[in-house]
Amino acid sequence: MKLKNGHILAFILIVATILRTYDLFNIPFTHDEFSALFRLQFDNFSELIANGVRIDGHPAGIHVFLYYWTALFGQAEWAVKLPFILFGIVSIWFVFKIGKLWKNETVGLIAGSFMAVSQFTVMYSLIARPYISGLFFSLLMVFFWSKLVLHPTKRFYRNLAGFVLGASLCTYNHHFSMLFAVIVGLSGLFLIERKFLLRYILAGLAVFILYLPHLEILLYQMKMGGVEGWLAKPSNDFLWRFIQFMFNYSWWFLSLTLVLIVYGFWKGKRKVEVKTYLIFGAFFLIPFFVGFFYSKYVNAVLQFSVLIFSAPYLYFLIFGHLKTQKFQKNVVIVLSVLTFGIVSLVFERQHYKLFYENYYRYSLLDYEKFLPEEEQVPMVIDARQDIVEYYAKEQEFTKEFIWYSDFQSKNEFVKFLEDNTKEKNFFYLSLDVASDPSIIPLVQNYYPNIVKLENYFNGTNYLFSAKEVASPIENRELISEIDFSGEINIGWSGFTNDFIKNQTLIFDKSVEWGPVFERDIKLIVKSKNDFVDVVVSFGNNDDIEDVMLVMEITNDNEENHWTGVPLTKLEGISNIFGSLKLADIKTPLNGKLKVYVWNKSKESFSIESIKIFWRKGNPFIYGLFYPIH
Repeated sequence: MKLKNGHILAFILIVATILRTYDLFNIPFTHDEFSALFRLQFDNFSELIANGVRIDGHPAGIHVFLYYWTALFGQAEWAVKLPFILFGIVSIWFVFKIGKLWKNETVGLIAGSFMAVSQFTVMYSLIARPYISGLFFSLLMVFFWSKLVLHPTKRFYRNLAGFVLGASLCTYNHHFSMLFAVIVGLSGLFLIERKFLLRYILAGLAVFILYLPHLEILLYQMKMGGVEGWLAKPSNDFLWRFIQFMFNYSWWFLSLTLVLIVYGFWKGKRKVEVKTYLIFGAFFLIPFFVGFFYSKYVNAVLQFSVLIFSAPYLYFLIFGHLKTQKFQKNVVIVLSVLTFGIVSLVFERQHYKLFYENYYRYSLLDYEKFLPEEEQVPMVIDARQDIVEYYAKEQEFTKEFIWYSDFQSKNEFVKFLEDNTKEKNFFYLSLDVASDPSIIPLVQNYYPNIVKLENYFNGTNYLFSAKEVASPIENRELISEIDFSGEINIGWSGFTNDFIKNQTLIFDKSVEWGPVFERDIKLIVKSKNDFVDVVVSFGNNDDIEDVMLVMEITNDNEENHWTGVPLTKLEGISNIFGSLKLADIKTPLNGKLKVYVWNKSKESFSIESIKIFWRKGNPFIYGLFYPIH
C-alpha cells in the first residue's frame, strides 16, 4: 500500500484524539462549566431561557444543547465533555480541508498539526462551553463558504446550505462566533462570482431570519454590559501574548515555527497571492481589533477564548507561502511539529497536571492527605461554595469545615484562630484565586510554620503548625523593617526623629504621612506570582479609624497601581496586615514599590514597627493561560 498525505492526516487525528481523551473518566469540570451546569436545573424550556440563558451573556445554543444532552446522558464529566472533544478532533480535519482548498495539502497538514498539539485547542476541547463548538461551527461555515467562493459551479446549493447551517450555528453559539460569521459573510460579497451574488445575499438573509427568535435575548444581554467585575481591560501586548499561548509559550516551539517559515521562503517560488493573505488576515485580525477596542473604550469582553474562532487563520497566514512538499518531507515536518508540541504541552506547560488536578476537588482531598491519622483539626475553606459542596458530596467527605465567608468580620476570624491555637497545633486552610491575600500573614501570626502546601491552578491548600516543626516550608523572607530604634534600613525615608519617642513613631494632627519605603520591585520579589506582605504594629492603647496603609507600584514616577488598606485594629492583636498580589497587577516587575501610612484624618496614634516581607506565590495560579512562573 502506497502511503499518502491522507495517512499523515489520520496520524495527526489519532494523536489529537489521544491528547484529548487521556484519562477520559477523570477529566474534571472547570469553574466555567460548573457555572453553566448549575444553571441547567430548571423544569421546563421557558424557565431555562428566562433564568439560565438571558442572565448569562452568551447566546442560547450551547446552553440549550447541554440542557437536553445532560437530560439524556447525565452529568458525569466525561459524558458532558464528549461532544466537545469530538468537536475539537473534527475541527482539525476541517482545518486541513480548508488549507488544502486555499493553498495545498502541506499547508493543511502543518496547520492541522499545530491545532492538534496547541494547549489552546487541546484545553478548550475538554471544556463544555461555547468555544471549541464555535470553532467547529465556524470551520464548517468557512469550509462550505470556500467552496462557494472558489468553485461556485460545483454543488452550489449543497454548499450554500452548508454555509447557511454553519453560519446559523455560529450565531447561536457565541457573540464572537456570530461576529466571525458576519466577517466571513461580508467578505463573500466581494469574492463570489457576480452571477451567484443574489443567491448568496438571499443565503445571508436566511441566516438572519433563522436568528430572529434569538434577537430579543441579544438585545437584553447587550444592556448587561461586559464582565469588568472580573475581566480586566486588555493590555497593549494582548495579541502577542495570545500568539505565544497558541504556541504553548515555548521558545522551542516558536523557533520551529520560524524555521518552517524561513524554509518556505527558501524553497518556495510561489507567487504571493495577495487576495488570500488579505482574507486570512481579515479573519484573524478583525475579531481581535473589534474585541480590543470595544474592551478598551466600552466594556471588557476580550479574552483568549473568544479568539479561538479566528485562530486557525494565523496558521494559514504564516505557512501559506509553503509550496506542496513531497510525502517524506511532509512526514518530517508533521512529526517535528507534533513532537515539539507534545513536549511543550506535557512538560513545559504541565497541562495534564494543571488541568486534571482540580483545585476544588483537592481542597478536600488534601486535608486527608496532609492529616491521614490526625484527629479533626480546624479547617477553613475560602472558595466557591457550590463547587466545593459538589465534590464533598461526590467524595462523601464527612470532616467538618468552616467557610471563611461565615466569619462576619476579621475580628471574628482572629478570635477563631486565637481560640484554636490553645487547643490545636495544626490548622488547615484552603484559598482560591479570589481570596484576600492578607489572610496568610494573619494566619501566620498564630500558626507561623507551614508544614505542607500544595499549589494548583486557581488555588492553594496549606497545613499550618503553631509549634516549630523539623522541616517547615519557607515561604517568606523579611525584606525590610523599621522599628524606630535609631537604625534606618535601606529604602526608608520621609520622617524625622522629632516624632519618635521610646522607639515609637507618634502621629498627631500635624502628621499626615508616615515613613516611606521605596525600592525596585524586582529587587524584592522573585516571580510575577509572588506577594508583598506588610505588617504594621501599633501601640496597644491606640484607637484608630481613618488611617490607610498604602501600597503603590509606580513606573517612571507615574502611579501604576494603588492599594489602600484601612488600618482597622483587630481585637487582641496589635498587628495589621496588608498584601499585594502581584499576579493581578499589570507589569509589576518593571516598577518601584512604595509603602507608607496615610493618616488621612490626622488622628493621634503610634506605630512601633513596619515590616515588609516577600512571600512566594503559586506558580500555577493562572498557569493554564499564562506562563508558569
